[in-house]
Amino acid sequence: MPRLRRQSTLQRQRLMAVRLNNYREQNVTADRLRNAQTLAERRRSREFREQERQRDRISHQDRRRSSLIRSVEQIRNTNEHHTRRQNETYRRVERERDAISHRNRRENEEYRAAEQEQNTDAHRTHRQDESYRQVERERDAISHRNRRENEEYRIFEQEQNTDAHRTRRQDETYRQVERERDANNHRRLRENEEYRLFEQDQNSDAHRTRRQDENYRQVERERDAISHRNRRENEEYRIFEQERNTDAHRTRRQDETYRQVERERDANSHRRLRENEDYQRERNAISHRNRRANEDYRIFEQEQNTDAHRTRRQDETYRQVERERDAISHRNRRENEECRIFEQEQNTDAHRTPRQDETYRQVERERDAISHRRLRQNEEYRIFEQEQNTHAHRTRRQDETYRQVETERDANSHRRLRENEEYRIFEQEQNTDAHRTRRQDEIYRLVERERDAKIPNVLRELTPLEERFVSPRIPLMRIVSLGYNRQCGVRGAVVNVPIQLSSTVNVLPRTIDQTEVVQVYLKRRLMYEHSFMTETIRPTKIFQAAREDQQILSRFENNCTLQNEVEEYNPQETLLDNIPVENLPLQRISIAPGEGQRPIDMLMDEDSEELSYPTIYWN
Repeated sequence: MPRLRRQSTLQRQRLMAVRLNNYREQNVTADRLRNAQTLAERRRSREFREQERQRDRISHQDRRRSSLIRSVEQIRNTNEHHTRRQNETYRRVERERDAISHRNRRENEEYRAAEQEQNTDAHRTHRQDESYRQVERERDAISHRNRRENEEYRIFEQEQNTDAHRTRRQDETYRQVERERDANNHRRLRENEEYRLFEQDQNSDAHRTRRQDENYRQVERERDAISHRNRRENEEYRIFEQERNTDAHRTRRQDETYRQVERERDANSHRRLRENEDYQRERNAISHRNRRANEDYRIFEQEQNTDAHRTRRQDETYRQVERERDAISHRNRRENEECRIFEQEQNTDAHRTPRQDETYRQVERERDAISHRRLRQNEEYRIFEQEQNTHAHRTRRQDETYRQVETERDANSHRRLRENEEYRIFEQEQNTDAHRTRRQDEIYRLVERERDAKIPNVLRELTPLEERFVSPRIPLMRIVSLGYNRQCGVRGAVVNVPIQLSSTVNVLPRTIDQTEVVQVYLKRRLMYEHSFMTETIRPTKIFQAAREDQQILSRFENNCTLQNEVEEYNPQETLLDNIPVENLPLQRISIAPGEGQRPIDMLMDEDSEELSYPTIYWN
């Protein structure tokens, strides 16, 4: 007898893997059903459920140590969440939960600031589309019209607009733009003759009414003085006015009484003016303006002011007040859209120039990394960042090219990592630990033992319907897909029907070639139109499997073997003649081996599973 060559460990592992794959492909339905029943029986114990949760939590923590597993889990969870969101009830519950979570997160001041900046950027991006701006304007107009139907809202809006307008007018640029806009509007209105006449009458009446107030007359005089001063900044106007006043004054001074009165009036006026502090300041301002007309004086004054400002800034309180003042001024200027755009362009240009230096870019990256690390110390920020990255990654993965590049990148990365001996050892240890963790489950160990069992090839190659021909039991059950995680379940009751092999095997032809097949319809009853199973079977494989299945056949009540039945059977009494099957396309075999048989309760039939699935329980 020749000596068998001893198999290596790798060969045995490969053989075990092949057997396990074949086992799963052929018996996935029955295996899942049996596992589900066993797990349901065990989960009745509260202690088992607690141990199961603890084991699943530890296993999940071990698996998530791998970045690849975390990525796969994240993608799977995203797809499951997309499927669940197709339900309107789930979406409503999710919206309520998200609203509560968002309300709790907004209690943090930093989160509100970050959210406001993000919403501002998103809104600015949307408003670059003209269609979006048009829809937004129409929506805001309708909403504003509905709110203004309330009298209290109109009063509140008027006060709010007045305060906002007063704040904006603190900016000189805004006031200049407003004056130009009002001037252009007023100029267009005054092109109408009737409007000019009406405006003149209205102004005259209003001016006459206002001049009855002494304070108003005082303000008017000061305003006219300022206006007159502004006009006198024109050299030609000053010359013309001086000549006119000189002629008028020369004419009046020909009277002695006028000259006396003039001297007294000038003396009193000068005395009163010197008692007024504003007059003193105004005169000093005029004197200072005249001195600043000299270039040397301006340079000297600038240096003097710089030194004085440097001295004052040595005081911490002064610097704090100056920073607050500058911050308020900067905030007021940024309320103007043009100012914000100009500032943004200026900052962009200033940032682009230093970034041309590699050292600056390196320092900037390190600074951003440190800032990002500090932000991620906040649990809410990490969750928000993860959701944002998940959404961005889901959007990018909608592109087939991106998914292909991502798959190639992950494969190349894993290939490069495995070139390192330490990584391969770490990966092997990780897989070993994961396998050890899975083997703590009794069901997994049972599947593993069954995978290692040696099942004859003639039984392993049988299809589900071919297996029914050599099984003493037929479990009639309806298995449907649950639509979740690719699992299946049994709908309705399971009927365990005992059969005789003579009622199934005897209908098969004996004289056809081994390579031919037969179409078979397995029904509950022959009178039914629909069949329980439909398949194209191989009679030769059934005969070979039946001869190997002596251990199961020995449990029959008649204790007969299929080999004797086959030898004693007359081939002339089969349903098909010795004609190739391909020449009989309309002739099919319909069988109902369980018709007329009394079902047996699965609780009373101890060997129902072994007799129903010989390809699994061979040993």
